[in-house]
Parts: sequence; C-alpha cells; structure tokens
Amino acid sequence: MVPEQPIEDDNPRTTKSGENSLPIVDGENGIMSRVYGVVGAEGHSCKSCVSNAEYNGGDPSCHNSAVGEYDAAGNLDREGCGYVCCKIEPDTSKGAGNSIILEIGELDSLKNQGHLTVIGQHKGVPLVQCTTGRCDGEVDVKPLDCKRYPFLPIIEGDTLRFQHGVRSKCPMPEIDRILHLAYVITSVLKSLKLNPASRNTFQHGHEEMVGYEDFDVGFLANKGLDEIEQESDIEIAAQIERERVRIELFAPPELDKQELLDKYEEHLVAMKRMNLLNFRVLKEAGVVFTEEGIDLKAVNFDLIS
Repeated sequence: MVPEQPIEDDNPRTTKSGENSLPIVDGENGIMSRVYGVVGAEGHSCKSCVSNAEYNGGDPSCHNSAVGEYDAAGNLDREGCGYVCCKIEPDTSKGAGNSIILEIGELDSLKNQGHLTVIGQHKGVPLVQCTTGRCDGEVDVKPLDCKRYPFLPIIEGDTLRFQHGVRSKCPMPEIDRILHLAYVITSVLKSLKLNPASRNTFQHGHEEMVGYEDFDVGFLANKGLDEIEQESDIEIAAQIERERVRIELFAPPELDKQELLDKYEEHLVAMKRMNLLNFRVLKEAGVVFTEEGIDLKAVNFDLIS
C-alpha cells in the first residue's frame, strides 16, 4: 500500500524536536479518535482486527503511532501519522494516490468491494485504489497488501525478502514493527501454500510500487523470543501510559476511563502473544533469517496453518 503524498493538514504543527511535521488526527472523538476504546463501527478501526482479544494484524499497534503523544496539560509532544497509509484520496495517474496490489482471487470475496476501484494490472498482478480510506474488515474487502503494510513482500527466485514504507510515513515503534513482521511473514507463507498463484504478486507487484525502501531481516537471526517479549512488554507499558493521558484529555465523560484503558492493554497483550506464537511457528517450520532474506526451499509448508 503506497501513500505517495502526506495528508494535507489545515492546522500544521511541528514536533518539539523540530522534525518534519506529520498530520495529526482532527476531532476529539471523530473518525480518527485519539482514544482507542472509542473507535468503533464508525471509526477508522477494522472491527475484525481485534475480536475477543485475538489480534490479526490491525489496530492497536497503529493507534499510538497514528494519534501522537500528549502531556498532561494537553500539549502535543509527538505528532502522529494520522493513518496516512490509509487516508489518501484516489488518483488514477501512475505513482499517485493510494495504490494497492492484489493477489489473484482477492476480489472473488463476497464482501463489499465498493470502496475499491480497479485501475488495471501489471504482469498479471491486479492493481486497485481505495476510494474512502476506511474499511470494516467484517463486511468490506481489506486487501492483504493493506494488512501487511508497512511491509512489502518480494520474491526473487526462491528467496523471500522485504521492503518497508518510508519511515516518515510510518512511525510505528520498532518492537511493534518486529511483531507485525511475524504476522506478515506468516500471512505470505499461508498465501503461497493455499494460493500458489499469489507468487506472481510477490514477484512482480513491487515493480509498480513507490515509497518503499529495502528492509534487512537478518538482524532477527540473533534475536531470541525472550528478548522480543521483554522489549514488547516495555513498549506496552509505555503505550498504556500514553493512552492513559489521552483518555484523561479526550475520552467522553460518560465512558468508564478504566474500561477504555483495560481494552487497550488487553489488545496490546493479545497482539504480542499472537505474534510471538507466529515467530515460534516460523522457527518450527524452518524459517531462517539472513541478510538476503528467507530461503523458501527450507520452509516446511505443512507446518504453516
């Protein structure tokens, strides 16, 4: 998923560090709510991303990155991305708008496709654009490309490697990024196992994409699950404190603040547990991380479910 241009912000702000300004979410409890627990069917979130604390790749990891960080007085300490990867107006010119690549068969779903516009294909890879920047995964088609962002899987020969959306458009904490990568790799291997035609998307889809840079997964060769979990627990604690402040500042007074915070924590922990499990499955299936990527010939696809 390739946002070519950042969102226009009617009230641009700069961070205290003087870094380039990112768009911040407008409205206290609107489409892009600053409070995770407030986001519902009318919000940005995909309801099926978190169901009964079973996380499958959507919010809550993006929430903290998207809405930014505030001090107790309500001053903005760190801007959020404003879900820039989703909130882009469609544009049919090449390299502009919000371009999405599909695997063969994704649009065969009975779910609503009204928010997607087919603009063509590249070497057999379907190309679409999103017309709304919003989707409900329970009723709308949510392309796998969107679920995997900011990662873009690429297959060269029998090697699976990755690119990553430019960091200025995705300020996700590094440990969340690592956890999300476990979901992405598992998702790609499932596609290759269940839909062999998807290999063509991974071989050629990246040729039409912009706004990405190479991402070396070799560092994971020496990173154990215990270390990942410890780093994740530290980040979860920090995110909970940031959300506590946002709840005090922006939550509707009629809502239970502790309940909102508990929901956020529950989903963060579910995200961690699911992706740690994904890492264990990948290891058991023979996935080895190298500077070149992942050797698909060494993967036991029978263990990918």
